[in-house]
This record gives sequence, structure tokens and C-alpha cells, in this order.
Amino acid sequence: MMKPQSPVNVNGSGVPLSGRAAATGLQDTMTDNGIRFYKVEDSRLPPSQSKTIAPTQSSKRLSTGYPYDDILFAPYNYLLQTPGKGIRSAILDAFNEWLHVPDEKIKVIKNVVEMLHSGSLLIDDIEDNSELRRGVPTAHKIYGMSQTINSANYVYFAALQMVQELALDNGESGPGVRIYTEELLNAHRGQGMEIFWRENSICPNEEQYLEMVANKTACLMRLGIGLMVGYRGPTARVADSPPGSASSSSVSLSQTTAATAQADLQSSVSQGLAPTFSKGQGTSSPTEDDSPLLPKDYIELCTMLGSLFQIRDDYINLCNTKFAKTKGFCEDLTEGKYSFPVIHQLHNAPAADAQRLQNILRQKTNDESLKQYALHLMEEAGSFEYTKTYLMRLEDLAMKMIKRIARRSVKGNAKLEGILALLRRDYMEE
Repeated sequence: MMKPQSPVNVNGSGVPLSGRAAATGLQDTMTDNGIRFYKVEDSRLPPSQSKTIAPTQSSKRLSTGYPYDDILFAPYNYLLQTPGKGIRSAILDAFNEWLHVPDEKIKVIKNVVEMLHSGSLLIDDIEDNSELRRGVPTAHKIYGMSQTINSANYVYFAALQMVQELALDNGESGPGVRIYTEELLNAHRGQGMEIFWRENSICPNEEQYLEMVANKTACLMRLGIGLMVGYRGPTARVADSPPGSASSSSVSLSQTTAATAQADLQSSVSQGLAPTFSKGQGTSSPTEDDSPLLPKDYIELCTMLGSLFQIRDDYINLCNTKFAKTKGFCEDLTEGKYSFPVIHQLHNAPAADAQRLQNILRQKTNDESLKQYALHLMEEAGSFEYTKTYLMRLEDLAMKMIKRIARRSVKGNAKLEGILALLRRDYMEE
């Protein structure tokens, strides 16, 4: 095995330091084989504590003002080299058709949501022992678990720092920190329950699963939309006290409301009927369409979209060949995850078949033949067809909620309808 060659100071060869490197004490150096590095040289540190790190190529570098942010954010910047689809930012843009958040504030809110999403992926990949993310090795496989965990946590606090900069027009801080804290608590509650079920081989029922999703997956959308409602523009049609008052900042969705919406959907799916709306949740009478919009109308839609996202991901992880190329073949089975189709099979298949699938999950196997048999067991139980039907009903419910808000705000939302169509394309592909 070849030994790594000692860094050679490029500046000694007449190549100038970049402004960023000069300002932070990062000396631009290069090995003899042409691999570029930054070498940290700081008079505050003894020579034995100088470190050498590889720079990232991301154009979205974060900075808290600390001179070694490039080191601390390295796993995060590595993840950003292979960006996602940007659907969350697109959803925030779509909601802003209704909420009219000023440009400088919506930019901060979008950055916060994207930072939290990417930071959470770093942690998720460690907790799930994932090998691939977006077709490349996961960050902890490159940087190690300790640095990656620290980087993700650093991102969480950098995002909080940005939220603290948000202010209402009257100069008050507004509801930002409270909303941020509530939804980060929800995220960890949901993730914690999912890990508990997996590590103890406990299969939740559908209601428990949906509550977990309302916490884990919908939290970032609620956080973003909650901030948008709290810092909305003066022309937004939301019937409440002025933005930032006690009532207008109370935009987090209670678990009771989430459970009611999910129970209504479950009833509709089980009866094979199109989803209907209970009062205050959907569209029914003309007089209801004339009623003022409340913050919870937007937040309920966020939770519905979060459920759609997660159940769609559960489905395509097992059924979509394109997904397998970027995340691995049926990675959820290797993880031992109780995903939506798995839960359906375990609660509805004959006892012997359910026990076989449970045994495969416990192994957390990479064996493709075992995974194929697990897919067969779910297919036999009708779990994939049930999941696809559930997704179609859920999309129908979300579309009705969109149209209800559109009527009451006197403005349609083609952007949000287009996002639903994009999500549908993934789970409708065979």
C-alpha cells in the first residue's frame, strides 16, 4: 500500500492563497500527485495540532464566522455535492403564493429547512447504517461517524442561529425559535420511535406508524410553513391576530388534529371510498369556503403532504428500480425497517407468512434472494396494491385541501398541484 506523500506548500511555488484561505489561516497545499488540500496553520495552535483536510467543491458553503467552518461542515458539504430534487424548497415557494412572505425572510426560511433536511440525512444514514445516499457513499463512510455526527449537530445550531435573525416588522423576534424547537422535538420523537420498533423487532400498527410519520417526516414542512405563517406578508389572507401575536404564532399542529385527519383517511381507504372531510378539515359547503383561513389550515396540509412523502418513499424503496440505483436494492429490508407495506403484510398475511417476513427483517440482510422472497410475501398479501391505493387516496385528500385553501384565499396554486403530479409519477411507475 502506498504511503500518502507529504503536502507541499503551493505558496512556496508562487501560487497565491485564496482570500478565504488567507482569512481563515488555511494554507493552500498540494501533494506531489496533484491532490489539493488545505493545511490549517494557526499561531494559536502548536505545530503538532495543525491539521490537513480535503476541501469540498460545494457552492453552498455555510459559515458561522468561525475560522474552521470548512472543517466542521465538511461532511455536510460532501452531501451537498450530490443535491436532491429540491422539492421542499419548491413546496415553500408554492405556499408563498398564498402567504406572501417578504423575499429576505423566505430566503432565510428556505435555507433553514434545507439545512435541517440535509443535516438530518447525515444522522439518518448513520442510524440506518446506510451505504449509499444519492448514488454515492454516505458521508460517515468517508468522514467517520464522529465527525459526521458533530457536523450534523453543528448544522442544526447554525440553522437555529439563522432563525434567531428573523424579526417581525415591529422589530420583535416573533415565533421563530418556539416553532423551531417544537418541530425539532417532533422530529426526534418520530425518529426515536421508528428506531425503537426496528431495534426491538416490534411491529407498530398503522395508526402508530402514521403518528410517527406526522412527527418525523412532516415536521420540516410544518416548521417551514409555520415560520412562513408567523412571518407572513401583510397581504396574506390568514384570519388571525397580527403576525407575531400569541395566537398567530401558535401554528404547530396538535397530535389530536393529526390523528383525526389520519383516521378519516384510514376509514376512507378501508371502505374503498374517496376521502371525505370533517368540518374544518376539507371542502364541503359554500358557507365553509367563505370562512376565514386559519394557520392550522396550512399546517394540516403540511402534515398530509408529509405522510404522502413518507409512504411514497416506503413504496418506491421496494418497488422502483430507479430508486435502487441511488440507495441500493430494497435498502429498507436491510435496515430492518417497518415501512408501510411491511406493516400491512405483518398485520394482514397468514400467520406463517407474516412470521417469515419478520424473520427476514430481523436478519437485516443484504442477501438479494431473501429480499426477493420478502417482496413475494408482500405481493401475496396485497401490500403493494394497498399502499398504492392508499397513496392515491391520500393524494386526493391533499388535492381537496389545496383547492379548499385556494377558494378561500381567492388564489389557485398550480405549483402545488404540479408537485403532487411529480410525486405521483414516482409511485405510479412500474
